[in-house]
Amino acid sequence: MTRQKVVHLAPEPLRCASCGSPSVVTETVVEEFPYGTGEDPAQLKATVPVRTCRDCGFRFTDHHAETARHEAVCRHLGVMTPREVEGIRTRLGMTRAALAELTRLGEASLARWEKGLLIQNPGNDQLLYLLQFPENVRRLRSRLAAKDSAARAGSASRR
Repeated sequence: MTRQKVVHLAPEPLRCASCGSPSVVTETVVEEFPYGTGEDPAQLKATVPVRTCRDCGFRFTDHHAETARHEAVCRHLGVMTPREVEGIRTRLGMTRAALAELTRLGEASLARWEKGLLIQNPGNDQLLYLLQFPENVRRLRSRLAAKDSAARAGSASRR
């Protein structure tokens, strides 16, 4: 049995984005924000943490709020959130490179979807959804193996 030492670092204390004070309190609010362009953008809601500095009174949001907004947009569009996309890959026990090879999706695209830098289109979201079912993963692995085998046989016959 191999043992690994895992070190968990304490999170950095929140600091005011304006004065740098560590005296910051957090309240959770439901925020409504527009999504889309044109005259009638959709009004979405997200539950976000709002930080307030006790020393200078500055109110701000951070990456946690941005994540909540991004997830609200994903729900509005009917696609998986970054956590759900990453969850599929981790449940499969695969690296991004391995999942990219299996699905023929770009490794960089997978990373962007998992990090919330980009939202996958509905077609790619459907493929990701199908990966939740083991029989579909088996089918893709079998298809990939058959193509690899055919490619090796083709290169051997050209020698």
